[in-house]
Amino acid sequence: TTLVNYIFRQTNLNRIYLKTLDSNTRAQQCFTKCGFIPNGHLVKDGFSFILMELHRKQQEQKQTEN
Repeated sequence: TTLVNYIFRQTNLNRIYLKTLDSNTRAQQCFTKCGFIPNGHLVKDGFSFILMELHRKQQEQKQTEN
């Protein structure tokens, strides 16, 4: 979460994307706790990935709630 906050404070990015292996449920849980939401699925080179994203507005709302 600290890295996410830093990225949004120091850049003009409105969204952060990531991908994680479909089988890596621990990483998905960690990313979900940080505010990322699943937004797609990708199969590349025989590997299955979950695509996730976090919007600046979502993170700002989360910060004001805390």
